[in-house]
Amino acid sequence: MTEKCNHFDVGSRKQLFMDSKFIESSRGIEIKMNPPVKSGPVLVPETEIEGHRVGTFGTVLEVDGQYRLYYIALPMGFAQSDAYVPNLLAVSDDGINWKREKVGLIEYQGSKDNNLVGISVATFFIDPTESNGYRFKALAQASPQQWENGQYGMTTWHSKDGIAWEPTFDGQVIPFCCDTQNQCFYDTRIKKYVSYLRSWDPKWLRTVSRCEVDNFYMQSWPHGPLAEKPGLVWAENMFSLTDEFPVVLSADEFDPPATDIYTPSVVQYPWADDTYFSFPSPYRHYDGFDSHGRDDRGKRENDGAVSIQMAISRDGTRWNRFRDDYVAPGYMGEIDGGGLYMCVGMIRRGDNIYQYYGALPTTHGAEDVIEERNLGMYARTVQRLDGFVSADAGTGGGEIVTPVLKFEGNKLELNIDCGAMGEAWVEMLTPDGLPIPGFTMNDSISLERNSVAQEVWWKNGPDVSSLAGKEVRLRIKMRSAKLYAFQFVR
Repeated sequence: MTEKCNHFDVGSRKQLFMDSKFIESSRGIEIKMNPPVKSGPVLVPETEIEGHRVGTFGTVLEVDGQYRLYYIALPMGFAQSDAYVPNLLAVSDDGINWKREKVGLIEYQGSKDNNLVGISVATFFIDPTESNGYRFKALAQASPQQWENGQYGMTTWHSKDGIAWEPTFDGQVIPFCCDTQNQCFYDTRIKKYVSYLRSWDPKWLRTVSRCEVDNFYMQSWPHGPLAEKPGLVWAENMFSLTDEFPVVLSADEFDPPATDIYTPSVVQYPWADDTYFSFPSPYRHYDGFDSHGRDDRGKRENDGAVSIQMAISRDGTRWNRFRDDYVAPGYMGEIDGGGLYMCVGMIRRGDNIYQYYGALPTTHGAEDVIEERNLGMYARTVQRLDGFVSADAGTGGGEIVTPVLKFEGNKLELNIDCGAMGEAWVEMLTPDGLPIPGFTMNDSISLERNSVAQEVWWKNGPDVSSLAGKEVRLRIKMRSAKLYAFQFVR
């Protein structure tokens, strides 16, 4: 093995085996995406205000020990157009049982006794840097008044309590109509506000663009020059976003023809180092398809099936997208058999991660069916902590050797699932690959079964403090096991 001068300083921060960053060499190992477990509906249409449908976009936040789900409905007779699709609020103490939070802000059918929080097609976040009392922020489509005045860009909002919202100023931060579920959050790694915006490529297929700003309150977010002939989305002066910001997610030759990369749903994962997840909805268009009477494909405009995939990144800019479904549609005719959209955000409950998605039984453009009442749902999924991707070894066994590391702490923990028949062993190596006495494979006590934080032992115990601050490698040998993460702890 060739000696390397460079090393990764992992400190005592958790590191995920979601790509090749911590695998310098391997044998019998496969990187796999792990779908979560579907755990059923948390919200279905029940109130008059949800009478048209629920089940598209949303945001989930943890607020002072309670959970909030900002979700979308199309109330009967309210405003069934993209010009104004209001957000509603549900709350939960456990992430499983949700109730509608009546906030008394917006009148609907002569009463404010409802859970409408306003703001058209918005996503929300909590700003960890706030200093003016407005810790809640939102990126939203233009207000109804702006639409009436022919302004279709993106707007910014803030709130002290996450319920009553105010625009940060009267104008638009981005002049483009970016469609639904654009998002913004404060990236703690680069200490900037990052937005992921809906955009279009030259073939009029949807992509995802990325924007950075130092100050959320900037009244014009800088972008590249306008396209020579900007596209019009749905109306005059409703300009599309194309390449005025860098495109970071788009369909490619491995996708079916006429595939959109729809809503981005990006999360900076808070429980590990340098980890970003995106849960985009790929949308396969039926345009031009002739089923010869078998079904309705090709009979409607802007129609097609939508699922949820997953992409991973170390910097939020360069993404690797898995092509299998992260959350797959249910059977045709079931409540989630047509279109799925991941909500922005996730919450942790013990050793599990809860995520939420909106679902419809209809495909994207089935407007004749969508006119029915009581369609769709919001549902929960359960993922093990750090469990989105794993380095897997089968019954024949395998091993991983890491790049050179420096760490802090006195113990090593692995998030690993060995089931009943699997085992794993850990050896500590010098930078040039020589076993370190006392930490060799022969000294290793095997790990077994399933835990998110299995303590690694050798014959002399788990103490690795004698190697802290030194350059080392890990050699991890496994059989019938899934390895998710490692962490040196104090």
